[in-house]
Amino acid sequence: MKSETPIKTNKCKHGKELRLQLIFPFNKVYIQKIKQIADARWSNSLKSWHIPYTKDAINQLKTLFPELDVKAEKTTQHSEIVELIGKYRQWMEHKRYSRNSIDSYTDAVKRFLTFL
Repeated sequence: MKSETPIKTNKCKHGKELRLQLIFPFNKVYIQKIKQIADARWSNSLKSWHIPYTKDAINQLKTLFPELDVKAEKTTQHSEIVELIGKYRQWMEHKRYSRNSIDSYTDAVKRFLTFL
């Protein structure tokens, strides 16, 4: 049975970036591993390490800490996509695009964003 890593993860915004906060007691071995992840940084304001909230960074974190259970929050990503599409739709309505144009463009944007 694998022992659990005492690293807790939390999705957060640092500056204007979406990041994954890594919360754990001071551990030199963990810090050395985390420093291997591209764009891993220490935050004095959060008092923790954080990495980019991207598939590559999360996969690298899982590789370094196989026992760590980090799940991508699809519901949050989905709600963010819905929010962006709503803003895009409002912008198009404000610019007086036709209903057909709005529907086709927002559908194309939705497919593109869910593909990412």
